[in-house]
Amino acid sequence: MKLASRKLLIALAFGFGAIAAPAALIIIEAANAPQPELRNAAYARALLSQGRLAWDDQQSTAAKSGESGYQAPESGSGD
Repeated sequence: MKLASRKLLIALAFGFGAIAAPAALIIIEAANAPQPELRNAAYARALLSQGRLAWDDQQSTAAKSGESGYQAPESGSGD
């Protein structure tokens, strides 16, 4: 019984290490990644304006296609 519990503990330790090591590498890389939007206000404004332009474009496209509002089903359509 003592041998089985030792093998189980070793397997758990290696299993945890196999999961934790890649996760730790991802967290370290994310922490070290450059974040210019935090240091450069002009870059942050450019990102915000690009997002706003994309949002406006999506809204105008949806309005043109008739998908912007709820449309009642036609009578006799089964809905």
